[in-house]
Amino acid sequence: FNETETIFADPNFFTLFSFPLEKGDAANCLNATNSIVISESAAKKYFEEQDPFGKQIKIGGDQIFTVQGVYKDFPKNSNFRGDIILPLEMISKLTQVWIEPSWKYPTDIHTFILAGRTSASENIPGKIKDYLSNHVADNPGKLALQPIKNLHTDRQTGWESVPQVNKSNLYFLAVIGLVILAMSAANFLLLFIGTTSQRTKNNEVKKVCGASKSILLREYLKEALLYIALSIVLSLI
Repeated sequence: FNETETIFADPNFFTLFSFPLEKGDAANCLNATNSIVISESAAKKYFEEQDPFGKQIKIGGDQIFTVQGVYKDFPKNSNFRGDIILPLEMISKLTQVWIEPSWKYPTDIHTFILAGRTSASENIPGKIKDYLSNHVADNPGKLALQPIKNLHTDRQTGWESVPQVNKSNLYFLAVIGLVILAMSAANFLLLFIGTTSQRTKNNEVKKVCGASKSILLREYLKEALLYIALSIVLSLI
């Protein structure tokens, strides 16, 4: 088999992100250099109905890896793509990407950090901006952070494996949705008022029995709210 999309990651990949594992330990599945974690699709492709956990896979002709975990396939709208995840330290042995342990050699590896939910985390971008120039005097590069939630709308990182969405289009569609909702609500109210005018005999009987205008109004409001609640439930199904 020829795998064109493979992820090389640190051991804490599955504890940093919320991708669920079907088999294996999220904290330890990538600890060993010969460990490999595969997707459910890859498990079916390589091992069919057998349990893939603990099985071995040969990559590159002479590298043997042991399956230490199986994860659910990445969602289609995720920037993460691939059916195989390997330890990051194996990237230089299996690909043409060379990681030099020096500040003088840049790489295209994406780095993720988990910031605490405190006001101090907002100051991180300003603190790390000149981090490279502190280690390499002639390096004009600047470090920048981008929240993962903005990857699909803000073009900054150059790491978009799925089409991005224009914010203006999102706002435009939201306005259209609100207009349609307002028109639907107005249409419903007009129809409901029309049906109440056809209940003259029913209203007169209730008035004879002692019902006041406020009681009748509350009944109509309860009925209208019930219809609205049912429509919301049906729209979510």
